[in-house]
Amino acid sequence: MFSECSYIPKNWPSGFINIGLSHGIPALLIVLCNAKKLNIYKDGLDECIQKIADFLIKFQIKDEIGDYWGTHVSLEEYKQGTVLNKNTRDAWCYGTPGVAYSLLIAGKTLNNQSYIDCAVSGMELASKRLYDIFSPSFCHGLAGVAYICNRFYEETNISDFRQTALTLANDIMKYYNEEYPFGFKNIEGSEENKEYYDYVGLIDGTAGILLTLLAIQNGKKTPWDSAFLLSQV
Repeated sequence: MFSECSYIPKNWPSGFINIGLSHGIPALLIVLCNAKKLNIYKDGLDECIQKIADFLIKFQIKDEIGDYWGTHVSLEEYKQGTVLNKNTRDAWCYGTPGVAYSLLIAGKTLNNQSYIDCAVSGMELASKRLYDIFSPSFCHGLAGVAYICNRFYEETNISDFRQTALTLANDIMKYYNEEYPFGFKNIEGSEENKEYYDYVGLIDGTAGILLTLLAIQNGKKTPWDSAFLLSQV
């Protein structure tokens, strides 16, 4: 769980646990849950799912705006049993949406309502806050948040998530420009210093955006979302 690679982000010089869905333990949590659903079962699987889910809940960031997740838990924070840094974004790759989705799936897999409730409240906050979200792309932009909201609706039947997904899909369309080579541009950098790129791919490009819009606005369901660990199993 601890990174021992040669490159360690300066914010976590002693090592860290990655809690982003794109590179961290929420991805492992979803894979384990999917394995159980497919009857790929080994002794201790339920306990492992519970251990990871409990870890994610324990290391939520709690402040005046609500409870949400960051990007990493440092070795020091792990030893102290509490998270202090508030480094985050409300995206698929890092932050609350991806973590919340993994907890939602864990809750349904283990029939644990407390996991589901924690996931729902976290996603409700993230989908309204949209912290550090200013690109239409999937990985760390509006498309990822919109699609996860739609998956929350499909898994919980909470209508607010469906409405939020539709609203975000409409917001994505505001980024469309017929003069762009692929219709949309991926936006990197920061809110104050944006950098624009022409990408066609699934993660950061127009393909991921269009597939999201087709799924939300047109109800087109294909297995592409398995690349993001968001598919129904």
